[in-house]
Amino acid sequence: MRHIIVVIATSLLFCLSSSCSSSTSCSQEKYYRIEYSTGGGFTGMEKGLTIECNGWLKNWERKLNSKKEILDSLILDSSTMQKIDKLMKDSEIFSYKMNNISNYTTTLILSNQEKKNIVTYNSSDVPIDLPKSIKAILIEIEKINNNK
Repeated sequence: MRHIIVVIATSLLFCLSSSCSSSTSCSQEKYYRIEYSTGGGFTGMEKGLTIECNGWLKNWERKLNSKKEILDSLILDSSTMQKIDKLMKDSEIFSYKMNNISNYTTTLILSNQEKKNIVTYNSSDVPIDLPKSIKAILIEIEKINNNK
């Protein structure tokens, strides 16, 4: 009986480790990360999500002066990831600059290999001059938030 339990436990650990390791890597050319959050106000609380190039989406929140707490995670479907992959290749998302911090701020952090762009704006006043690719990323994030 002990032998069977050891075999089952070993098999389970092997399956878990192999499934996790294959889904966490991205090629060097494709590596990117998107962080989207809103927060501030009286409490200073921030809620957001992080999208990794491998399709992992993590919903999180951060209370004032604390670390992010992961609330939920899931893998995005392939059609959503294909759209995001294409949008993250647009160089325009790294040339646009907007740093407009307010009482309640939306922050979009776009990272692609060595490039990084932080776009901040008043949550109730989305900038009119956002590039099409950034608008499209925000639309995809809105779709993801609506489908949770």
